Amino acid sequence: MSLGLVVLLPGVIVSVVYLVVWIVRLLFLPQVMVLEGRFGWGAIWRTREVLRGRWWRAFVFTLAFSVLEALLSLAFLRWPLVHWAVQILLVPLGVIWVTLFFRAAAASLLAYGYDPRRV
Repeated sequence: MSLGLVVLLPGVIVSVVYLVVWIVRLLFLPQVMVLEGRFGWGAIWRTREVLRGRWWRAFVFTLAFSVLEALLSLAFLRWPLVHWAVQILLVPLGVIWVTLFFRAAAASLLAYGYDPRRV
């Protein structure tokens, strides 16, 4: 193994992990902006707050849905019309499950006495 690879590989691994953490952390950003009317850093902090204690569940669901979408997309790649139809059906389903997951997480925060107006 060359010295360049030994130095570069840990940096690549750390970068990929950091990217995945931020993708999951910002998963609810559109829902916070649209449903709660928060913007900027307030919206980012709110997504972090809603995901607290649910990060792994969000990660697993996101990974599972992404793998399913990729497999279905690759399976129908030879037939452009079917591929297009699969994409048209899967993208809204992804938005729906993220929104439902956000609503359930936000509702559980309210059930434990969290007041979203104080932030």
